[in-house]
Amino acid sequence: MIQRVISVSVLMGLATAAASALPCGGPCEWSGEAISNGSYTPYGNLPEDALFRIEGVNHGPWACWALAKWTGIEPTCPTPGCTCEWTDVTVSLRQDNTAATTNGLVHVYVCDDALDPTSSHVYSDWGGSVTGTLVGTYDFVEISNGFLDVYGIGTAGVLTSAADGTLVLAFVDGDDDVAATWAGATSNDYEGPTLQITGRCVPEPATLALLATAGPLAIAAVRRRRRRRERP
Repeated sequence: MIQRVISVSVLMGLATAAASALPCGGPCEWSGEAISNGSYTPYGNLPEDALFRIEGVNHGPWACWALAKWTGIEPTCPTPGCTCEWTDVTVSLRQDNTAATTNGLVHVYVCDDALDPTSSHVYSDWGGSVTGTLVGTYDFVEISNGFLDVYGIGTAGVLTSAADGTLVLAFVDGDDDVAATWAGATSNDYEGPTLQITGRCVPEPATLALLATAGPLAIAAVRRRRRRRERP
């Protein structure tokens, strides 16, 4: 009898612990500037990371694409047993325009985490395909220096790549004459490329499994005890 009572108590305790973690609720978020970025021509990288820029092939020797890298990505929830379910991912860039700035299309790709923005190329060859997954296409429009461009890239293609806390994005020309320049990681005037993740707190899979298992077992055990007591 003592053993049965202890078993029921343990099961009830597990069920209570799981149930108390279920009302996670509330938002979760993470935000951070790129730890590094770089811009590259077909012939090598440009010697600066204070600017983050892309230029289409019509810009001749200045034609380039750009990479930015973030680490330590880990949106968290304050309640134990809860995890952050991502619902939106954006990248914010401060315009830092030049005389060559030209409106046009910009493509954004998720690339291999191992890429180093200070030395890596993402094109297999100039004008060739990008090594990565396309996550967005946007119209760049010159407004003014310091203007904040915010590009939504959703979560598809990003979640898997950023599961280890690292994300590399490539920005490439969508038009031959586009020329977009933003502040880079070491800019003295503006913040560099900034990643923003928002989501909602939900129960971790282990918490749901515990509740699904412990709850019914505890209820069944209590019912069995009641039936035994009711026997004449």
